[in-house]
Amino acid sequence: SASAIAATFSSPIAGVMFAEEIVLLGQFQAQSFYLIVLAAGSATVMSQYLKADHQILTAPAFEFPLNHELVFYVLMGLLCGLLAVFFIRSFYAIRDYFDRSSISPTLQPIAGGLVVGAALIIFPQISANGYETMNEAFKGEMAANLLLALVFVKIIMTGITLGCGGSGGVFAPAMFIGAVFGGGFAGLVNLLIPGAISEPGGFALVGMGSFLSAATHAPLTAIFLLFELTRDYNVVLPIMITGVTATLVARRMLSDSIDTLELTRKGLDTHGGSEAAILRSLYVRGLVTKDFQQIRESMPLTDFVRYVTRSQHTHFPVVDEDGNLTGTISLEDLRGVLLNRDAWPYVVMGELAHRDVTTLKGSDTLYDAMHLMSAGDLDQVPVVDEDDSDKVVGMLRNSDLQSFYQKRLLARELHG
Repeated sequence: SASAIAATFSSPIAGVMFAEEIVLLGQFQAQSFYLIVLAAGSATVMSQYLKADHQILTAPAFEFPLNHELVFYVLMGLLCGLLAVFFIRSFYAIRDYFDRSSISPTLQPIAGGLVVGAALIIFPQISANGYETMNEAFKGEMAANLLLALVFVKIIMTGITLGCGGSGGVFAPAMFIGAVFGGGFAGLVNLLIPGAISEPGGFALVGMGSFLSAATHAPLTAIFLLFELTRDYNVVLPIMITGVTATLVARRMLSDSIDTLELTRKGLDTHGGSEAAILRSLYVRGLVTKDFQQIRESMPLTDFVRYVTRSQHTHFPVVDEDGNLTGTISLEDLRGVLLNRDAWPYVVMGELAHRDVTTLKGSDTLYDAMHLMSAGDLDQVPVVDEDDSDKVVGMLRNSDLQSFYQKRLLARELHG
């Protein structure tokens, strides 16, 4: 992935950031990073060797004055964030429509092709990757109404193309949408406030990066892509401001990017990171301890005090006469009543036990167990039988879970 981006745009650093932010979801690992850098660097060298100076996007050098135009960059960032959320939601809504459609899967590409073909007759600028149109937008010579129309046409046609069974990706369409939106935004501002924006093409360039950043939740990729495309350090500040603003808005409204939403819809957690994956792949049954002691709820407190002085345990499941779980109790729960020794003979353990019992099963993941124990601030949790939730088969200790987790993290760092 890094090689493809690096070779296509002659942007090795952007290729590396693409792999780290989008493909690896921001989970940095030194072992993969070295290979990614080598891949992106070698791909760029080979690409330039075979096709010298082949940049497919050519943006002129823009002046980015530090004046009132910064306000418009921030405003464009806010709008790019909103537009990115609309793009993501509409993209998946169109895909869902085709999935639920009564149209035969064999005929869906034909129907989608007819719609896209009709749109291409009116708006030929949206065809293919749209790089030529983007280059025209960078020149700042296209009409604002046309550019803004292309934004929504491209969004809908991208969804239809991929939803009906066509092939392609969303990276280039996101760049196209951002570029024409930035150019259209600048043109509209100049119509409302003549001369407010000196170079609309600069807004098209920054808009391209900002929308890409918001749609993919990858601001570093966008920042370095623009810097390497223009070789102009002046573009860094506007894209930092606009791109991060757009990304914050998009993430606030929708936690998933256009790349991760499909995984989330399939039930995969893309936000927990590789650490969460460790716990999600392992189960309570592998860490449960069978060394536990349960007590009867009818046991007098006096007998229990004698009992625990000979036990190494501090947490106990409380059961009824049939051995069914009715509660739990720990030594810390006895602090108050132990001070009133005269009451010991009249108190039974069932009166002191916690009746609201949190339990686990062997089939529960360690990820779920850790969340449950952290939320309840629990040191130990009874593990019950898979078929009978009243029968205790073991205990899961928080200390064992934390120790196991730390060892797995260390092992991953050592061995990858």
